[in-house]
Amino acid sequence: MRNRSSSSRWDRHSACRAFCLAALGCGLTAIGFAQGTPVAASNDKPAGVEGEVRNAIDGTPVERAHVSLGRFGNGGQERYGALTNVEGKFAILNLPPGNYNLMLDRVGFVDMNSPGSTTLLLRAGEKKDAMKLKLTPTGTITGRVLDGDGKPVESVQVMAESGGSGRRGGVTDDRGMYRIGGLHPGKYRVKAVPQEMPVPPEIRTDNTVEVHYSATYHPSALDAKSATRVLLGAATDVPGIDIHMVRTAILHVSGKVAGLPPGAQNAGVSLRSQGGGGNGAMVRQDGSFEVWRPAPGKYTVQATYHNSGAQLSSAPVEIEVGDSDVENIVLQLMAPEDIHGQVDFLDEEARNSPQPNQPPAPPGAPTVTPTVTPRRPPQPQRISLRGTDFRQSAQPGEIADDGSFTLLKVPPGKYHLSILGSRVYVQSVQLGQIAMEGATLDLRNGSGGATLGVRVASATGVVQGTVRDEKGPVAGARVLLGEETGDRVNPSIAMAKEDGTYTFTGVAPGKYKIFAMDDADLGAVGQGNLEDYEDVALSIEVADRQTVNKDLKRKSN
Repeated sequence: MRNRSSSSRWDRHSACRAFCLAALGCGLTAIGFAQGTPVAASNDKPAGVEGEVRNAIDGTPVERAHVSLGRFGNGGQERYGALTNVEGKFAILNLPPGNYNLMLDRVGFVDMNSPGSTTLLLRAGEKKDAMKLKLTPTGTITGRVLDGDGKPVESVQVMAESGGSGRRGGVTDDRGMYRIGGLHPGKYRVKAVPQEMPVPPEIRTDNTVEVHYSATYHPSALDAKSATRVLLGAATDVPGIDIHMVRTAILHVSGKVAGLPPGAQNAGVSLRSQGGGGNGAMVRQDGSFEVWRPAPGKYTVQATYHNSGAQLSSAPVEIEVGDSDVENIVLQLMAPEDIHGQVDFLDEEARNSPQPNQPPAPPGAPTVTPTVTPRRPPQPQRISLRGTDFRQSAQPGEIADDGSFTLLKVPPGKYHLSILGSRVYVQSVQLGQIAMEGATLDLRNGSGGATLGVRVASATGVVQGTVRDEKGPVAGARVLLGEETGDRVNPSIAMAKEDGTYTFTGVAPGKYKIFAMDDADLGAVGQGNLEDYEDVALSIEVADRQTVNKDLKRKSN
């Protein structure tokens, strides 16, 4: 039986998070929720919204669906909402005119639109009375977790992963059974994760040894790439997704931390996998450390020290755990430092680059009235550092009119450098006398007080084409464009128009992978997580000021 209370909490949390993300994307700051009876401004006639919510699969009305409209106003966030009746109908009336983000949630259903993608502009006295909204029923995955002898494993956390991160989970019972409900339609990897402390192996006196199992993907894989993905449809139960746990040796990662202040007692070492999991250990007085029980895989190791305002850290060190211990790692603690630099704009377009275009709304979404935005002075460009492992970053620095900038308190590490909110790309960087091609900045040994030079050019490439399947052009198809080589970066996603055409503008010169995602993969692409699409992705190369035409095929659903 579905745990309605926990699912309801999860759905409400997701809806709230989606609204906050959409609002933050507009560059606004949340102060607090202002709830209560909507009251229109005295000089404006109130607006209203009416419509219905139906099941996207069979078209039946969805009762008690929560329809919510959110906006910023009166010094904070305002949310107005209503529940649908037995006919799936709702009405939200007496609304102050303005721009709103629309959200839907209901236990057992999901809104397949991207968070914040459904927006409405309500003018004074306007009433939208024919909105047709859809919710998609969720699915369920069930199965058993078994040990090396085929016996059930109790109290193991089982997660359904999509796009490299866990979506929902469950725990096995005494029969090894688990159930994960409330899942979006899509493709999932299912992983069993034993709950254990990162401690040395148990010392036994009866000549037996402790049996150790690592986190294991369905059906019996230690890494995500070797796992079998589960295709889950709407309102579908997929049973029999069993996991046979893989036995591994109890290993440790050890080394020494250099640069500890005398008598330091608050230093620690973290071991983090590419998927985001991991564990850690405290650093001993002599600077040595041991982290026990890592599963096989790739990790970053980093030391940190915090005490009385002092914040020291080492650069992340990449390691790979196989079937033996990893030892003699040296982590050098360093203080964060201010980086002063100069941007060299290689063309006038780069200096005055416009904001990127907003993606089109998905087909079938409620009609959105274009917003008339008052003319504002151009915002200053900002330079940003993001760790190549996505786990650390620095506060962006504003670029002055003369091209100078300062990045404050940058920890040691390896970073991807970018110019925020502009159609430009970093052609090269130079730290003192050290020149580096591309946008990668290596600060693993600090800057040494050197000035950072950044050469920036306008990104003028265009990639365009048409997405088709066996039936013809695919309206609303998502197309992903990601770098083929180099450090992992966020891929770009474009949505095809009604005639199936898509366009990426402001593309920097380089080599890329491009493909059209299946509907089952929507929202499943993580940061740089393109490995699931190696068999369908096409390689393209974009030169400066070049337009590349590339038509794409997508399987019919």
